[in-house]
Amino acid sequence: NLALPESDVYTRIITVPKLSPAELASSIPYEAEQYVPVALDQVELYHQVLTDDSEDSKTMRVVLIAITKERLGKLTTLIDQAGLIPKSLETELFCLQRLFLDRAKTQLILHLGHNTADMMIVDKGSCLFLHSLSGGSYSLTKTLINELSLTEAQAEEYKKTYGLRHDLLEGKVAQLLSPLLDAVVDQINKAVIYLNQQGFNKKLDQVVVTGGGAQLRYIDEFFKRAT
Repeated sequence: NLALPESDVYTRIITVPKLSPAELASSIPYEAEQYVPVALDQVELYHQVLTDDSEDSKTMRVVLIAITKERLGKLTTLIDQAGLIPKSLETELFCLQRLFLDRAKTQLILHLGHNTADMMIVDKGSCLFLHSLSGGSYSLTKTLINELSLTEAQAEEYKKTYGLRHDLLEGKVAQLLSPLLDAVVDQINKAVIYLNQQGFNKKLDQVVVTGGGAQLRYIDEFFKRAT
């Protein structure tokens, strides 16, 4: 079972008229042309119905995923060389959704990877929103390297030891890192506002932080206060 980082795929949740499986499959390429920034003959397209909201609804929400044939080819070659047989392929966010899903809550899953910060808002098991931001946990490391003249290993240790605690090391590390995470919080709040404008009227019950960036000390308290 394989999971690809969001930076390797193009993912979009779209709303379309309620269609039969065959009608939906035939319409996907036309929908993809609006959202996939490369020629469609260079990608493999996948889709999955998320929900049709209700039996009376005239629309359905569908997640559209595109991966370049070049990236997929490299992945399958690697699998073949390892002597493995692939069973499933998904994105990291959908993998994390399965791992941390709580159907009683509206959750934000925030994956702080090396190069990107990826978010998914899930309401009672249904994915409502997906977004990926450039600048993952390494951007925090790079800030400490540049501002405090640290090696990369030292910067990583500072993140784990001092993190976002303002009472440690005179708050120097927290002061440098907080603005970068404030930008992530700003995108989270915009996502919630967007969903409310779409009529979902949801409030976050839980924030799940994963990825290497989750090791940043005090990050759980930071997001509790901020969101």
